[in-house]
Amino acid sequence: MFQYENEINEISTSATSEAALEKMLYKVIDLWNTTPLHLVLHHTEAYSILIISSIDDILVQLEESQIILATVKGSSYLGPIKVNITAERNVLTVCSFITLIFASCKLLNV
Repeated sequence: MFQYENEINEISTSATSEAALEKMLYKVIDLWNTTPLHLVLHHTEAYSILIISSIDDILVQLEESQIILATVKGSSYLGPIKVNITAERNVLTVCSFITLIFASCKLLNV
């Protein structure tokens, strides 16, 4: 048993690190699954549209989530969840783009 001590320690370290990264990933996913988007009706002379009322909070949350995912993606223990991280980063990129469009519309009072 002692002849495999180094290998066992490496496997244990790897598994522990992978579990920590997976926990970080699922924390970000859960955060976005439970984040409400507060929409309010905005009236103009021609039409009414829904706008996000708290865009600043969403932008901060997006930035924090992207930092966490970048940290996870930079780890050497990424292995089994690499595809999940890439997919989640892509989703956050699209969300960021859409949120910035909403923010631009809000600034323009569209």
